[in-house]
Amino acid sequence: MMSVSNSLKSFAAPAFSSVVFNIVFILGIFFITRFAVPEPVAALCVAVLVAAAAQVLFQFPTLWKMGIDFRKGGIFAKIFKEPAIRRVGRLIMPRIVGTSIYQLNIFVDTIVASFAFLVGDGAIAAIYYANRIIQLPFSIFGVALSNAALPNMSANSADQDIEKFKTTLLFCLRAVFLGVIPLTVGILVFAQPLVQVIFQRGSFDAYSTNITAFAVFFYAFGLVSYVGVRFLSHAFYALQDTMTPVKVSVVGFLMNVILIFIFVFVFRFQISGLALASSISATVNFYLLYRALNKRIGFNFSHDFSSMAVRSLAVSVVVVLIIFWVWQRWSHPDPAFLKMCVVFCLGVVLYAAGLWACRVKEVKELLLWPRKIK
Repeated sequence: MMSVSNSLKSFAAPAFSSVVFNIVFILGIFFITRFAVPEPVAALCVAVLVAAAAQVLFQFPTLWKMGIDFRKGGIFAKIFKEPAIRRVGRLIMPRIVGTSIYQLNIFVDTIVASFAFLVGDGAIAAIYYANRIIQLPFSIFGVALSNAALPNMSANSADQDIEKFKTTLLFCLRAVFLGVIPLTVGILVFAQPLVQVIFQRGSFDAYSTNITAFAVFFYAFGLVSYVGVRFLSHAFYALQDTMTPVKVSVVGFLMNVILIFIFVFVFRFQISGLALASSISATVNFYLLYRALNKRIGFNFSHDFSSMAVRSLAVSVVVVLIIFWVWQRWSHPDPAFLKMCVVFCLGVVLYAAGLWACRVKEVKELLLWPRKIK
């Protein structure tokens, strides 16, 4: 349903449906355990089912407005007789395999993290919480914006307008990296304070903060690559090539396993080795996808792209050092979360001003995003 809405360039309902899921899930846990199912584990399962149903139902009105009504009799029988649906079925199988490989990566990381004698106590929880921090910018810049760009790239591909396809992809990558680069630098510098502010309370003590911060720090090195892989994979999907991303993801998985063995079992980098292996394998994945796309359609990062990335990195380093200095010198006993929000907002303002001073043209182009992406 989300894919159908996105293909028709309706992004609000699919994006907000995740918010609906979380709201219903949280409220469901509270009310179900209180009034219906007192057993916590069973209540959690029921809450997930109710939240998932709410997420699906929330998207129906938007589809009805666009003329897609599943209430019409025989619609499913007609759908599965369409040749295009069978073609979609053939294309989607490699994507399912690719998703399985991603889950296999998580499984391997979890298994290795369970070896306390190798990675230390609490590694499974640390990996989980570190991923939650990294997933926020990835979801915003990688998932949401790549979903928004996919229909446009698909239309360009269907029209066989490869030049416009490459222009759309390059613009999206420039705009996204403009946001991901400062976040990467910020997470690298603020790994410890971030974990401390968000998680350190109750049984989540200073030791838990330290090992989670190490994981966040080394995962952050791969943030640009995680987002880049998402966009380049979608570029191949728009070209109706779902096999290339799967082949590359297999290479990335094998690279991850090899690096985990080297960093964790040989050099004993503990939890840092797990996160670093993930970041390096994602970078290799990104490079291989880029080379494959270059070979397929001649896609290249332009000189303007490189110039933007260098300027963004330079401004990001200066701004993050400034706000980190402010963070350390802030002696007033205000709540840590409030301090973090203020410092973050200050960083956004300084970063925008720095880009403007460096004459990074993408700042102006971002204001025209809705027009540019059409």
